[in-house]
Amino acid sequence: MRKPIKPAPRGKTWVLVADTTRARLFASAQSAAPLVEIEDLLNPYGRLREQDLDSDSRGRLVSGRRGGGHRAHVAARSDKPRREQDARAFARAICARLNSLQRHGKLAKLYVIAEPDLIGMLRQQMTPPVQTLVAGEFAKNLTRASVCGIREALPARL
Repeated sequence: MRKPIKPAPRGKTWVLVADTTRARLFASAQSAAPLVEIEDLLNPYGRLREQDLDSDSRGRLVSGRRGGGHRAHVAARSDKPRREQDARAFARAICARLNSLQRHGKLAKLYVIAEPDLIGMLRQQMTPPVQTLVAGEFAKNLTRASVCGIREALPARL
């Protein structure tokens, strides 16, 4: 779910602040200017418990040990936990938005502040043109931080 806050400026420095549940996009008009929040992307599945994510599937049918009488449904397990699959899908959605900004000439430089696992997922999903615009990465979770707190985590001149 995408919630635009302000129109996206052209050719500016952008800051992505993300975790597996939320991604905030900020822009700065000048290298020492304050950040302005442009978009807030939400992952609707990011806050659910693992059992809630899998609760709709019926699972597989198994019979008892000795072949007699008892049959039960057991949750089917995938190779990757559902939470990781949802995090990867969210990383793809974030990168699709960054790619769109880059294609429309709105992204000149990018700083990424995200959880360590998510940074790895973002790197895998970013297109080469967007990757070349990454000026810095910071393995921190600042999605709930104030704009001032986020700006302090970045270099003085963007």
